[in-house]
Amino acid sequence: EEVQALKGFEGSSPRICQGHERALPIQNTIEMLDLREEGIETLLCYLELHPQHWVELMHPTFSVCHLQCYSGPMQLRTIARRCPPVAVALAKERQCGVDHTHSSSVKFDVVELADSMGWELLPVRRELRQLQWTTSQSRPGFQGTGKSGVLVEFSGLSFHFRSYGDLSHEELDAVCKFLHQRVQTLEKTALCRLKACFKSFHRVAFKNCSICADAVSVEKSSCLKQLLKDYFDQKNDDSQSTHYQEQEEDDLNRVKTKDWESQIRADIGQFLYIRHDEKFSGRAIARIF
Repeated sequence: EEVQALKGFEGSSPRICQGHERALPIQNTIEMLDLREEGIETLLCYLELHPQHWVELMHPTFSVCHLQCYSGPMQLRTIARRCPPVAVALAKERQCGVDHTHSSSVKFDVVELADSMGWELLPVRRELRQLQWTTSQSRPGFQGTGKSGVLVEFSGLSFHFRSYGDLSHEELDAVCKFLHQRVQTLEKTALCRLKACFKSFHRVAFKNCSICADAVSVEKSSCLKQLLKDYFDQKNDDSQSTHYQEQEEDDLNRVKTKDWESQIRADIGQFLYIRHDEKFSGRAIARIF
C-alpha cells in the first residue's frame, strides 16, 4: 500500500536532474518540525530505502562557513582573487543584493556552494581551512608557514544528503502521503503491541502485593511466560495487526470498565463511611459521582 502511493511515477521518463547535495541544519529543523532528531533521521531513512531512492543520506556535517579577515575588506578581496570558493560565495551574495565591498567577513552554506560548482565538499573545506595559514618559500628546499590573519570557522551541524531537484507537485504530494501512511502503520502496530502488553500483565496481576508476598503463584507465573512467548512470536507479524487491534480495543474497553466499576464502588464506600451520620438516596449518590 505504501509503495503504491508512488507507483505511478516508476515508469516516468529519465530525470534531467541527477541530484544535488544539500544540508539541513539539525537544530533549526527540530524546532521547525517539533520532532526529535531521531524521528527526522527515521523519516529520511524511509525516503532512502524507498524503491525510488528519493534521497541518499551521508554523514552529518557542518554546513555553515564563517570567514573573518582581521586586516579588513582589502584582505577579503585579495583572498577572493586567489580562492575560487570565496569568490563564488561573494558573487552569490552580490546576486542576492548583499554588498561586501566594505565588509571583512562572509558567511555561506559550503555544501550548497560546492554542489553548485560541481566541486567535492572535502577539497573545498580543506582549501578554506588553509586560508588561515600563509605559506612562504624563502629559499629552495625550505618552506615556512605562519598565521595569515584569517579565521575560518565551520558550524551548524546538519543533515547531509543528495536529492532530486526537479520533483513535480504530484511527486511531492506522493512523498508526503507515503511518509504519512508509513508513520500511521507503525503507530497502529506499536499501539496494538502496547495494548497487548497491558492485557497480558493485567491478566496475571494481583489486586495488591499482600496476596503474593508469602507464596509464589506457579499458575500465574507459567501463564505470564506463555503470554510473553506468544507476544514475541507474533511481534513481527504485521499482517495480523489490524485484527489484533480491533480485538485488543474491545478487550481493553472491557478491562477499563471493570476497573472503573471497582474504583467507583470503593469511592462510594469511602464516601458513606466518612458521612455515616447522614442518609443518601441512590439518586443523590448518582448525582455526586
